[in-house]
Amino acid sequence: MFIGRNKIEITNKKNNIKKEVTYKKPEILMIDCDKEESDKLKEKGFNIELGTFGKKYRIIDQRGNKKVTLNNKIDNIIEKDIVIIDMKQRNTNEECSLENLGNLEDGTYITTYERQKEFNPINMSSKLYLKEFRKLRNKDSIIIIFADTKIEESYNITTWKNGCYRNQDEIVSNYDFLPFNINPSERDFETQKFNIVAKGIFKDIFKNYKGKICSRCTFYINNYENKNTAKLLENIYGDLIGFFQFFENEIKNTLIVLPQCENKSLIIENILMEVLPLFYPEIFKDFVKDTWMDKEEYMLPEIKDIIKEKECIEEEYKKS
Repeated sequence: MFIGRNKIEITNKKNNIKKEVTYKKPEILMIDCDKEESDKLKEKGFNIELGTFGKKYRIIDQRGNKKVTLNNKIDNIIEKDIVIIDMKQRNTNEECSLENLGNLEDGTYITTYERQKEFNPINMSSKLYLKEFRKLRNKDSIIIIFADTKIEESYNITTWKNGCYRNQDEIVSNYDFLPFNINPSERDFETQKFNIVAKGIFKDIFKNYKGKICSRCTFYINNYENKNTAKLLENIYGDLIGFFQFFENEIKNTLIVLPQCENKSLIIENILMEVLPLFYPEIFKDFVKDTWMDKEEYMLPEIKDIIKEKECIEEEYKKS
């Protein structure tokens, strides 16, 4: 259905081999997604950049008030067309060095609690990108979330001044960074049975998908947002576990929320190739084969008018 144009060639310096690796548009950032999934999408020719909100790590020195490290790494969120985020927080056995407050200048730092065995930087790191995600909404953009349990993490915020410290707790949710109001549930239960309730073109998101789906979070859509929402998946209790939201007011923003699932790359590929070109023809213009626009249900109004005018001219010509 789709072919690529304007491919970028990158030379492998080690083997001096030119390899077609990606398309220019759309520019996609994948945050905390499995490398196996991103590699599959790269093989399909998508322009993928990877990033992370960080990883959990073990704390050896458990005396408390040690400055921690936020091991996040993300570049240029505001310049991307699509941001894909896997919300699953994975455990790790890695360690990270901590710093004593006495070695630091006066200031405010994130520090460890006494007897804290593990530090989770993900919630705090992700919240630091809130302004960039809000800025992203100032242009045509898409955010895709693979949701997981809502986690509220407590952080020890320490003010260090003149050799004295003062601590204050800050509670941060793993969803606080989102510039959308998605109302994730706080219930911690898991469901694997699901119903696809998507209609029309949204059914294509699950085209050829046969993997497992695991939901650890449900969502409530209020009446105001309901008009912009297409439901995609429900669990067997009728709770919403996946949806598509589209907002258009000169600028077009899309939020797609899905549960944890196997073979995420297939679902992402379906979204990119079957659904989003309908809403963002400009972003996908270098990527999309013209044949998808030949279908009447996908045609823009001006294209339909041109075809209708052409048919009228042909009919008049036959009569003359």
